[in-house]
Amino acid sequence: MSLSVTDTYFCGNQIKAVAALANLELSGPASYEHFKDNKEPAFLAKFPHGKIPSFESAEGFKLFEGYAIARYGECLLSVI
Repeated sequence: MSLSVTDTYFCGNQIKAVAALANLELSGPASYEHFKDNKEPAFLAKFPHGKIPSFESAEGFKLFEGYAIARYGECLLSVI
């Protein structure tokens, strides 16, 4: 599962906490530069709004907005 977020974005920490509780392994870009990387054509092809945080599951399911991603992780946690 892939997560694009800046280190200083508070909601990103919430998402990471929920992922840790659900034993989900998140990966992301090695370095992320806001207002640059999220404007790249490859990023915009997946997330047309160019917003972060952005999430893509192993199955290709995509979400953006921190609360929605954290809520999705919470749903996975309740299934376990």
